[in-house]
Amino acid sequence: MIKGEDLRYGNWVTIDNPNSWPEMKGIPVRVKCIDHQPNLYFPQSDFSIEMDLAKACYAQFNEFVCGIPLTEEILIKAGFEHLQHFTVTNSIIKNIGRDRIISIGCIGTPNEMIWLCERNKISPSHITDLVCIRNYDYDGKTYIHQLQNLHFSLTGKELTINL
Repeated sequence: MIKGEDLRYGNWVTIDNPNSWPEMKGIPVRVKCIDHQPNLYFPQSDFSIEMDLAKACYAQFNEFVCGIPLTEEILIKAGFEHLQHFTVTNSIIKNIGRDRIISIGCIGTPNEMIWLCERNKISPSHITDLVCIRNYDYDGKTYIHQLQNLHFSLTGKELTINL
């Protein structure tokens, strides 16, 4: 489950509560509003969110707001692309400007990792610096909202995903 402080406006999540909204199970929704005060619907909760849907839905974080796991399909929709050559990790990359790229390898496996790389200005096919930002062994599985937040931290721009 996701902590309220881990989400920002525009993050993609799913609702997994078969009792309240069975029709919403597994459907990606965007966070529209984060309320850090108890509200009418969840007075016992520290956080609630409003989803960007036709009807307003409120969700209590500690019960049923879930992350969306990274997949190649979602990354392609977010502007990532496959490397033109073979790599052991089957990396997917996104240019984030200033000769920097985000490289994600071994997507959906216990070896999943995210790297920040800098391309050599003279020979763009060569990487000059490499920093591991997330690693499955230490950080666990990476979810879309975490990638959105990471992208924003590195670029100051939202990661556009058409789910």
